[in-house]
Amino acid sequence: MLDFPVKLLDRFHQTWAPEKGPGAIVECTPIRVGRYPKLLVELAKKTPVHVIACTGFWCEAMAPQHPWALALGRKRDGIKRIARL
Repeated sequence: MLDFPVKLLDRFHQTWAPEKGPGAIVECTPIRVGRYPKLLVELAKKTPVHVIACTGFWCEAMAPQHPWALALGRKRDGIKRIARL
C-alpha cells in the first residue's frame, strides 16, 4: 500500500540539494475525515522526507455552519436569507 507514496516522496527528496536537508510534507487531513496516522508513521520510516501530521477535529457537530451563515442567523430575517441561498 505504501510503495507508490514512498516512490513519490523519494522523488521529492531527490529534487532537494543535499545542503537543504531531506525536505518535509505536511499532511492536513483532520481526525474523522479519513486520516490514517499509523500509515503516516510507516511512510515516515521508509523515506528520508519528514512527514508532519496535523492534529484537530472537524465534524458537522463541532462546526455546523460557516461563520457567514452563523452571522446571518443572528440578523433579522437571517434564516430566510439562508433559505434563499
